[in-house]
Amino acid sequence: MQIVDDQPDGTPVWAADSRSIYAQLDSEPVAGEVAHSLFELAIPSRGQRELLRVVTSDEVRVSLSSGHVSRDGKWLLVRESHSIPEDPAVPGSRYVHDPLGSSLHYLNLETGEDIELLRGEAISSFSTSPADDWLRLQYDDLGVCAVVRLPDLGTIIEPTAELCDATEWSSDGHLLAGQVDLVGPPVIYDLDAQARVTLEDGLEGEVIYLGWRPLSLP
Repeated sequence: MQIVDDQPDGTPVWAADSRSIYAQLDSEPVAGEVAHSLFELAIPSRGQRELLRVVTSDEVRVSLSSGHVSRDGKWLLVRESHSIPEDPAVPGSRYVHDPLGSSLHYLNLETGEDIELLRGEAISSFSTSPADDWLRLQYDDLGVCAVVRLPDLGTIIEPTAELCDATEWSSDGHLLAGQVDLVGPPVIYDLDAQARVTLEDGLEGEVIYLGWRPLSLP
């Protein structure tokens, strides 16, 4: 199991048209259960619509994190992440990620249809392309990453360890970038060529620092 923060991520996300936000609201426990719901909250009318409801025991913490809206604006990707006490018999036990209760939801914003994806999969992180309905997945238990198509999860990039260090999408959706550590050069993964490129040290030019300046120059 993977250790997670004690509190779920409740940061609201703006809709594509900036007329509403998607935010998680939880009810008070009733008979040992609590409802975790994702709402669409209209701005500024304050109208609200429940998009997704998950009912669990009050010992389970649930984070409903919304993100990618499909290119046609009809579908919303939501991550349902569960965490449970590592040892329920020990008061104050730390919470750990529960992959068996976690999944992704692809919600139709017009009809309410819910396509549940990857229930029980050990997905540690994901990110979505800004240009395509594509999903980058990281499988911690296997040490590999892949790019798949939404919502059918058709393979775009086969699972590979070479993709795992590249996490950030370019605006055109053709490249992913990342950095292995603070002293190493950036890593670029070219989705078209399906190849990883490392930017080597020794780049020429003047070094310009924006913000805090280190005590010693490299």
